[in-house]
Amino acid sequence: MSTPQGDDASPFFSRHAAAYAQSPGHARGEDLWQLLDALDARPGQRACDVATGTGHTALALAERGVQVDAVDPTPAMLAEAERLAAERRVTDRVRLVRAAVDDMPLTAGAYDIVACRRAFHHFPDPPRAVGAMAQLLAPGGRLGVSDMCPPSDLAADINHLERLRDPTHREALTEDAWRTLLAQAGLTVRFWLLQEERTSFAQWLAPVSLEESAGRSVQQALQALPASRRDRLQGGRADGWLKRRLVFVAQR
Repeated sequence: MSTPQGDDASPFFSRHAAAYAQSPGHARGEDLWQLLDALDARPGQRACDVATGTGHTALALAERGVQVDAVDPTPAMLAEAERLAAERRVTDRVRLVRAAVDDMPLTAGAYDIVACRRAFHHFPDPPRAVGAMAQLLAPGGRLGVSDMCPPSDLAADINHLERLRDPTHREALTEDAWRTLLAQAGLTVRFWLLQEERTSFAQWLAPVSLEESAGRSVQQALQALPASRRDRLQGGRADGWLKRRLVFVAQR
């Protein structure tokens, strides 16, 4: 069910693979259903789920009758995806492919849908990643992405805190940055939804805990920010966090 391709993954994802498999937000978050509905996923279509992690998006597509190639560079994450696919009885509609976004052994123009959910901020070269995903689309195919999206004036703060929390984090893009990348890739926006979600600081930090060194580093860096910026990041709550997420679909 898997193909051994691509770079080995970071210790962070290998260590936390089981936590991502059990994460309610990754498994059943509202952005999953928003993304699938906006993609108009239907039986008989062919999809690629890039940076699938433990497979939640790929499995949801498969449950809608879509044939899915689920791509990720981390063996431990793919092992969890394989286990969940068996539990949900969709192994016949999911092929696991071990590969990084910039080295996918897949056929250009072969997919009706390319999805990437809660993962794009890990990619080291955003223009190259968008280009690689766009190249997989058949004419008229749709690219669907859900990812964190900071306001421009807080982007540097958010990206710094995310890197302290998770060393695999590269950059969460702003709306303007996304629109520029999509235009450069020749894709036309068909759906665009920016949403905010209030959660606790501990929930945002997970799977890192408040007691870990990374968790303490994030808390210290947050407290060092000017109070006005810290208040906006925390949604006005000392123990809170304000998530800002963009869900969009763009067509080739």
